[in-house]
Amino acid sequence: MSFYTKRMVIVVILGLTQSVARAQSLEFQLDDQQGWTQTEAPIAGTDEAVLAQTRRLIAQNKPRQAKGVIDAWITQNERSGNSWLAEALVLRANATTAMGSEFRALFDYERVIREFPSSPAFVQAVQQELEIGKKYLNGMKRKFLKLRINSAYGYGEELLIRVQERMPASRLAEEAGIELADYYYRIRDMKQAAVAYEMFILNHPTSQYRVHAEQQRIYANIARFRGPRYDGGGLEEANALIKQFVQRYPLQAQRSGIGDALSARIDESAGAQMLDTAMWYLNRKDMASTRFMLKRLIRKHPRSLAASNAISIMQDYGWLEQSAQETTDDLIESQDQLEDQDSTPVSGGDAP
Repeated sequence: MSFYTKRMVIVVILGLTQSVARAQSLEFQLDDQQGWTQTEAPIAGTDEAVLAQTRRLIAQNKPRQAKGVIDAWITQNERSGNSWLAEALVLRANATTAMGSEFRALFDYERVIREFPSSPAFVQAVQQELEIGKKYLNGMKRKFLKLRINSAYGYGEELLIRVQERMPASRLAEEAGIELADYYYRIRDMKQAAVAYEMFILNHPTSQYRVHAEQQRIYANIARFRGPRYDGGGLEEANALIKQFVQRYPLQAQRSGIGDALSARIDESAGAQMLDTAMWYLNRKDMASTRFMLKRLIRKHPRSLAASNAISIMQDYGWLEQSAQETTDDLIESQDQLEDQDSTPVSGGDAP
């Protein structure tokens, strides 16, 4: 079982109860003549005033100054049990991220997530980790010696998995799930992509991305097939998924070309895979296995080119006549069994 599969199967679908957000430190009132005017502000020197100053500096694109202000406050209040500590840590992480050191900011976000799970800052920290993870998966490198030269795909993958574990059934988990599945598809890891899309559909059955996930899951399973000499299990699954997709979303199936034509292509590929297996047995003089595989191919993919080739091979070895006779014998035996059942007395009743 892959790393992603192991991590994702433990995600339990739970409802998310959002905590009530803190009251804003600043309040404004709309006046017809003066416009927006400030009606309430934190008292200078209070904790709220320090946090408000930090937010203002970040909004003014002065993250270094903001970090200096909040750093000093955290140093003084870190062990005091101050109720504003979780939000202060998020603000410091936001300032650090704005300075271009998002990887270092993850330490503060992680601390909030671990130590303050009931705080409104918890959701903010998870959301910021989601944004950083998305950037990493879209190619942003991690800094080393002030240069972005280190690949961060692994960190991005881990962050998006954590979001789904920490806030299952939430909007953030939904966004993380589809982003991760699309990432696997983008890098052509089709086995992981198929698993990720399947998990997404199970965890978010009413998502706006469901149609996209089901469609991509079909393509991922088809792309897993690497040729006649490889396992064709993905093709069987893709064929079943196509039938479900056409039934659920007929218009979308028509627009995207998912239907009979795609099923026919899959049928040809699956038939070619079975024919290759039959020839492998034939080259080793295993005639019983060869005959069995050819019969199975003709039965499962009768319209494929491979089935036509299979019929020709069976004719050359005289197996087609034997199969026809066996089919006739099977029908006669089945009919005899039915007649015997009809003539058998019913338990507890009289014989006819």
